[in-house]
Amino acid sequence: MTVQEFHRLLPPDDGSIQELVRGEVVKGPPAGLLCGIVVRNLNRLLTDFLAGKSCGLAVQCGLVMSYHPPTVRVPDVAFWSESKFAEIQSVDAFPNVAPDLIVDVRSRASDEGGNIRPRVNDYLSFGVKVIWVFSPENQWAHLFRLGQNSIVYREEWLVSEDVLPGFVCRVSELFE
Repeated sequence: MTVQEFHRLLPPDDGSIQELVRGEVVKGPPAGLLCGIVVRNLNRLLTDFLAGKSCGLAVQCGLVMSYHPPTVRVPDVAFWSESKFAEIQSVDAFPNVAPDLIVDVRSRASDEGGNIRPRVNDYLSFGVKVIWVFSPENQWAHLFRLGQNSIVYREEWLVSEDVLPGFVCRVSELFE
């Protein structure tokens, strides 16, 4: 299946998430409640932080990672700085410009088969600078950058000054 054909697909009736991975449609379960709470809290914090600033945009949408083989990933949050967002050609299609930051919230269902690492590798290969992967079960964040990764625990501060200057929050705030 091509990226264009995937873009024309109707959303599944069951609330599941679809991605296009190397030409194949991959269907994942909808987020559980705790995953939804983490995404909601992070979106609230990012929205409050970005309000009144011209520093970028944070949304959930499909990202064209590759046309050959066709791959469209759907992270929980993608953030583009203002300059990177200006590179996006059309808001009517999946963007094919690497965000500065990707956020994925793990769930047991989505992690079966160990699929979080291929996602992270796809993001890094695409040119994403920073990836935050949250684990609701362990209540920590795993931060990935090209060639390095670290864990930020519940009571520690989440900071990525190079992509979101001035944004800080305790990891625990996301799980409340």
